[in-house]
Amino acid sequence: SESPIQDDEPERSSLIPQDKNHKIDWPDDGTKRIRQIWRELQYKLDLTDHICAISVLERVLIELIVDRYVSLNPTVGVKSGDSFAKKIKKVAESFYSNNAIDKDYLEVLKKLMNGEEVVSVNTLNKYIHSAKLNPSPDHVCAIWDTLSEFVLLCLKE
Repeated sequence: SESPIQDDEPERSSLIPQDKNHKIDWPDDGTKRIRQIWRELQYKLDLTDHICAISVLERVLIELIVDRYVSLNPTVGVKSGDSFAKKIKKVAESFYSNNAIDKDYLEVLKKLMNGEEVVSVNTLNKYIHSAKLNPSPDHVCAIWDTLSEFVLLCLKE
């Protein structure tokens, strides 16, 4: 008898995979809320039961982390009126110029600015502001998986 095909990866129950140690040295500089949201997204909120909360908290977490990075690194050139997408773009370009990310990943991050993509800043914004967008575990995980390297770089600065 044939055995069923099994995926190499077990099905995820949380946005931030629980089996990964991201080795974040949480500083004591106003990251308490970021840390709390991170822990909820990694250990408390289940993708099946809490998808709406996860989609909103994912957007909030990423923005808080990017804003913290920008406040600690004013040379990135973010201005007070810059949109969330523009902040991500400027931080990504800064990482690229400092050799923290390669050109391929920079291009992936720049594609996030295209509102037509499922994995986009526009989708993150709609998770908060649209009554019609129903997030799915696959979509929120795709966004997280795309942005996690960028988010971790922002946190480790």
